[in-house]
Amino acid sequence: TNFNEKNIALSNSVSAFSSNPTMDGFFAWIETDDPEAFAESCAEMDVYLVPLTGGVRIGLCALSEADMPKVAEALARASS
Repeated sequence: TNFNEKNIALSNSVSAFSSNPTMDGFFAWIETDDPEAFAESCAEMDVYLVPLTGGVRIGLCALSEADMPKVAEALARASS
């Protein structure tokens, strides 16, 4: 195999593990039909997400342990 074939094989194997490249440890991804409304609902509780096509991105790297209960509540409210 040549270099390009190895890169294609590696790329295919990596994509099998994660269908969303934002799910990498620094960010998490929640799929939703209305990302704008989901993000707006969370913003009402001072939890700010990034609405993207097909879902929202959460910056886990910016959250402290003390933030977790509020974030969980905001996500639960936005999901219902």
